[in-house]
Amino acid sequence: MSVSDVLAITVEVLSWIGLGIGIPLFLGVWIWRSGLWSWRRVDVEIVGPIGGGGPLSARWFAVDQVHERALAPSEAAGIPDLDAVKGFADQHGRLRFDRHSEASHVLWLLSLIFLAVGIVAFVVSVLLPFLTA
Repeated sequence: MSVSDVLAITVEVLSWIGLGIGIPLFLGVWIWRSGLWSWRRVDVEIVGPIGGGGPLSARWFAVDQVHERALAPSEAAGIPDLDAVKGFADQHGRLRFDRHSEASHVLWLLSLIFLAVGIVAFVVSVLLPFLTA
């Protein structure tokens, strides 16, 4: 087996794996992310603890109700301006400060990586016979 044959097989396998995993993953994550329309942008008021000790709390108005929850220390540290906070709330009273969840970001990135590998490998597999001739 020559080097060009090994390269052709490797590129072919990478294109099948990249496109075979990347396309369904991309479509699935795209549908999942587009289905997150129930998360609405809300203004969040950050309030200190009543007794002085304890975590900060977030209050927001959604679905005709006032909601409140304690902030995790990592959330409080990630908010640059406590006076002007925007968040995303759903109809069940949950709040987050990013439009999409971390799992959504990770799966979106993985789908783009697999698609990029698959597309590059496909282009190389198409051009390889012309380059080795």
